[in-house]
Amino acid sequence: MTKVQSPKYSDILDTLAQLFPNGEIRGSRIAANPEGFRLVPGRARPKIIVPAGSPLAAADAVNRPAAGDSALRQLGRRALASLLRSPFGWTVMRSGIRVSGESDSIVRYLSDLHGEPVRISMTIGAPRANRKPVLNVHTLDGTEVGFAKVGLTELTNTLVRHEHNVLSLLARKKETPFQTPVPLHTGRWQGHEVLLMTALRTQRSSKIPHGPWGAAAAIAVGDGLSEHRLSTSRWLVRLSERCAEVNCQQRDALLRLFESFSAVYGNYVLPFGSWHGDFGPWNLNVRDGIPMIWDWERYQTDVPLGIDAVHYSAHKTLRQTNDMTRARQVLTDNAYDALNNTLSLTGWSTAEPRRTFILEAIISGYLLMIATRFAVDGVATGNRPVQELGDWYQRVLADRLNTAGLDAGRAGRLGCNTGVGPPP
Repeated sequence: MTKVQSPKYSDILDTLAQLFPNGEIRGSRIAANPEGFRLVPGRARPKIIVPAGSPLAAADAVNRPAAGDSALRQLGRRALASLLRSPFGWTVMRSGIRVSGESDSIVRYLSDLHGEPVRISMTIGAPRANRKPVLNVHTLDGTEVGFAKVGLTELTNTLVRHEHNVLSLLARKKETPFQTPVPLHTGRWQGHEVLLMTALRTQRSSKIPHGPWGAAAAIAVGDGLSEHRLSTSRWLVRLSERCAEVNCQQRDALLRLFESFSAVYGNYVLPFGSWHGDFGPWNLNVRDGIPMIWDWERYQTDVPLGIDAVHYSAHKTLRQTNDMTRARQVLTDNAYDALNNTLSLTGWSTAEPRRTFILEAIISGYLLMIATRFAVDGVATGNRPVQELGDWYQRVLADRLNTAGLDAGRAGRLGCNTGVGPPP
């Protein structure tokens, strides 16, 4: 009987075939200290592949804490790292992948770039439009070089190139209240974009005291603040133009949402700034009280102010549920409070009741951005789970707009028509 491969294992094999175009790749039992990759924790549910012949590099690769780690996950990471460093790791994790032939491979490219042989570990995330191999690069003695991203599609090539530009811009800023990776190299390998950058390391995951809102505010105002009427803002025009990239049925649904959004909020004058684009505990940690933030490929300017705070506080819950009641709760409570705190730290202010309506408009604007992103990226890559997530975000936004439409008249009666609200 043929053994069925797990989807993650198949994805790893397919990705390695792209990274080693002239190599022979096959699953294999891995003994102690051979060439090849070890599947961690195993073949059935691999989360990362590590160099089988470099225990120090393997241990370092699996133990990369993030602020979103639970105590149990931290303990699991450290236990895996200790096991991989020990002489007995191979006796527990025997499943691996052998690769013969490194000519023209990404490993040869990175080795030539660094001036000595390197080994890579690789993680591949959940099926998403922007999924790409993220490589932890080490020398043979286990010294960490950094992280490399490799674009393997038109979309991910664009994102890798954009992240280099953003990191270069951030590196030139004299003072920021957070740390970012420093780009070490950008180039093209086999027609694919490659970005090598420094690693942001700490020994354990740490929670940010009082939340990450100071960092979110600093990102929001990093390229300045401005105010624009929503209906004529470059942000809304740019976002609506992306609808042309999806098929007719989805385009019609999105355009109806844009019309409803504009009908409810179009006359609002909102503050605009910048956002990281995927600001969450999975993309940051803390060292000596200073936030370390990575994965800047979705950074964008001229967006409604503070939406990183909405993403941080609501996205994980929203993408894990199909429960409208829970979605309403996380947006009304968590996201509203996080956004309110962040806007206060940016220096932007306005009196009640205007402030409440502005915050509601920004939260709905965030939902419109994410719904559009998932719809466009899902169609571009043929990724059905991403498309379904986009459909869900559209339903959440439609639900909010239905409620907000009922409140629009109340906003006018409260006097929110003086540049920050709809006319009466």
